[in-house]
This record gives sequence, C-alpha cells and structure tokens, in this order.
Amino acid sequence: MSWYSSADFSSSYSPDWSSSYSPDWSSYSTEESEDEEVCSSVPPRSKRQRTSRLRVGTDRISALPDSLLLEILSVLDMKEVIATSSLSKRWMYLWKFLPILNFSHSLWKQPRERNRRTIKHKFVQFVNNVLLMRDDSIDIQKFCLFCSEYCELSQIINWVMGAVKRGHVNELIINFASVRYTRPKVKVLPSSIFTSAISVYKLCKAYGTGSIQLPSSMCLASQLKTLELSHVLLPKGNLDGELVLSYPILENLCLKRCDLGHIATLNISAPRLENLVVKNKYRDSPCKIKVSAPKLASFLLKGWLFGDYSLHNLSSLVNAQLDSPDEIHPKLLNKILKGLYNATSIELSVSVSRKRSTDTPDQQFNHFINLRCLRLTGWEGSSSVRPFSNLLKSSPRIETLAMRINQVYRDGDWVELLPCIDHLKSLEILGIVGCKDDLKFIEFVLKSAVVLEVFTVRTSSALSRKREKELEDFAIKSQQLFLNMEPYPAGPGP
Repeated sequence: MSWYSSADFSSSYSPDWSSSYSPDWSSYSTEESEDEEVCSSVPPRSKRQRTSRLRVGTDRISALPDSLLLEILSVLDMKEVIATSSLSKRWMYLWKFLPILNFSHSLWKQPRERNRRTIKHKFVQFVNNVLLMRDDSIDIQKFCLFCSEYCELSQIINWVMGAVKRGHVNELIINFASVRYTRPKVKVLPSSIFTSAISVYKLCKAYGTGSIQLPSSMCLASQLKTLELSHVLLPKGNLDGELVLSYPILENLCLKRCDLGHIATLNISAPRLENLVVKNKYRDSPCKIKVSAPKLASFLLKGWLFGDYSLHNLSSLVNAQLDSPDEIHPKLLNKILKGLYNATSIELSVSVSRKRSTDTPDQQFNHFINLRCLRLTGWEGSSSVRPFSNLLKSSPRIETLAMRINQVYRDGDWVELLPCIDHLKSLEILGIVGCKDDLKFIEFVLKSAVVLEVFTVRTSSALSRKREKELEDFAIKSQQLFLNMEPYPAGPGP
C-alpha cells in the first residue's frame, strides 16, 4: 500500500509564505559585480577612448536570445542559475522560464558550515522556493535531483510529485546518495508517477540505505521510453510470482542490482526495446529472466547469474555480452547462446561449471550466420573446451576473434575448429606460453588465414625469459605477428 497520498502533498509541500514574500536571491550569487566600483575610480576619457572601451567590454552573452540563454542555463545547477539573476535586469527573472531543473546537494557543502541542520534547511527551502516561484506556464521538461542525508525521502517525493503536478515533466532523474528513512524501512513510491506523461525515468539509490519499492503501475507505463533502476525493489508479481514488464514504446531498460528475491519470473516484453542491461549482485538468485524484444540491438548480462533464462525473438540483436564471476552450467549456457544466435558481436567472460549432468547433451548450435566478432576472454579450464568448440564450429563467418590458447590445441583438428579461418581479419590469442603446440597453432593461422590483417599474441604471466626470447624471434621471422609481452591474467577475464 502506498505511503503517499495527494492530501499529504497539499499539506506538506507548500510552506506558509505570505503573498508579499520575496526570497533574497543575492545570497545565492557566487560573486559580486565590480563594474561600478572600477568605473568610479577611472578619470573621464575621450569619446574615442570610451567607444573603444565599449567595444572591448560589450556584454555579448546578454544580447543573445532567451531561447539560447535558457539552453545555456539548463546545464547548470539551479543554485548557479539563480546566481546569474544578480548580473543585470536582463537576467533577473530568466530563471523562472527554465524548463530544465537541476538540484544537487553537493553545491551546498560549505567547509565552514558543519551544522547539517543548517545546510539541510537552506537546501530544502531553496528547492521549495524555486518550485513555488517559477512560471507554472512553462512545462518542466527535465527534473533532476541529487540528494543525500540532507533530505528525508518523504520530502523528496513531495518535490517530485510537485514537479509532476505543476508541469508536463518529460524526464525525471532522482539519485539517492544516502537519504534519511523513517519507519517503515520499505517505502512504496506513489503510483501516479508512472501514470503521468514521463518518458524518461531514472532512479538510483545507494546500497544499504533502506528499501524503495516501485508501485505496480510501473509495469504498464505506456509513455516510458527509458527506464533505469538501481538498488530498488521491483513490484510484487502475480499469484504465480511472475512480474510482467510490458512497455509498448520503451527503448532503453537498465536494471542494476535490483532486488528480485520475491519474484519467481521477470518477464520483459517490449516490442520497441533497443538496449537492455541487467546487472545482478545477489548470488544464487532463483529468479528466471524472460525476454522478448524483436527490436533489441544491445544486450548486457553482468554479475551473478539468475536461476534460468529464456530469450526469444531477439531477431535484431547486434551486440551481446555475458560477464559473470559465477560458474555457469553447460545446459544453461546453451540456453543463453541459443537466444543470441542472431547477434553480430558476442563477448563471453564466464567459466563453465565442471559439473556435468547426464541430461546435458554435447549440443551443437544452429549456425551463427550473422556473427562477425567473438570474444571469449573469460573462459577457463578443461570444462570449457567442448562448449567453446561447438560455438566456434557454428560460427563460419567470424572476422574478429579473441580467445585463449588453452582452448585451441587440445581440440586437435584446427580446420574443423575454425571454419571461419578464411574470413578472419583480426585474431587475438591470450595466454601464450611459447610451447611447441602454441607455435604450431600460430604457424597454422599464419598459413591458413589468407585475409588476416591483425594477429596479436598476449603472453601468459608464467612465461619464462627463455620462452619470451623464442617468441620474440618467432614474431620477427613471421613479420605478421604482433607480440604483446604484457602478461594476460589467468582465470576469468576482466
């Protein structure tokens, strides 16, 4: 149940100011103008001298049209924007028409003011003043708030709802560095945020500062085009524990370290989704991730693995990356790779589990006919050999390839392993130790890769000086090999 209501806002948001109230904006000015003081000490000059001085000191910025001045002010924090009102009459009321509002507590930290209550009071009153006194006929295109312990969460939500009610907010960006919480520890955001016309919503909360749970209305936000969430609780699912995120026009979705422990299945269905990032910080999470996005072009899975994945209808996929410190079961890896078959670029940095069950077949993939770039920087150990070989054998048109040497020569038949050898233009081999098998494979590549343009070898951290010398001599003779003697770390890639 939501902890906020519109009645709460009306009673807590607007301070009790009289109609004649006028804040002293001069206190927000960063510096005093010294023109009058300087001019009073200068003796009278000739007309020619005054004309020359006028040309040199002309205020060309103030002569710019309002639209351009507002665009310049839109990149500044509101404290800096208000400071410009003391420059001249031209600037005095310009801030009231600004459609982009940026508030950051960081500009209110003064070395001489150690009293947090004083700083909090000034910051809170300043935000209240701006929201109350700006021109309400100007829609708020973007509302950006970065705050910490100076603000309580209830006050922040009041500002957000005030901005939403006072103007047509298009972008809403909230960063909770470290906010103060009152009971209960789990706060549910107002559902009206996602029923408004907001198209860009970014909410970032620092880890360990209490829990913010999003309302169920976020699942059907019809106007959202960009959604970025960090360290928050997603809404509860249905009776089966499934949470369906259905966005008709969403283009960008980023879920960073969000708590999905109360969800059995996260179903992402977005016909126009182009970029998807899912980062997980919870180990052994049982949640299943389902994705159906025919327009998806970029897909990043990072962090600890979820319990299961189901990737369907990713027909437009261009870039895919799986980066995890976890060990992945071959069966789960096969399921993920099946969903990425249309990608043109795949990067895998994950170790394959040594545990093999009897129901895990030695599976061959459908051909990755679009794959042009493949980076296998994190695969390590003998358990990775078979999935590695199957993936390479199913990718006949790779032009850029990066892999570890210990996944190569154990396979035996290099021609079968690398059906893409005739198309390779760039090859990077990691973990070379300079043994005979290494050199034989390098010779095979130099002989067979007829269109190869760049061939880079990175040595192992355990390489002896003798082997380094042998590799250097070999590289000089080949004339095509670039030898990088910087040791490549063992184990999963960066």
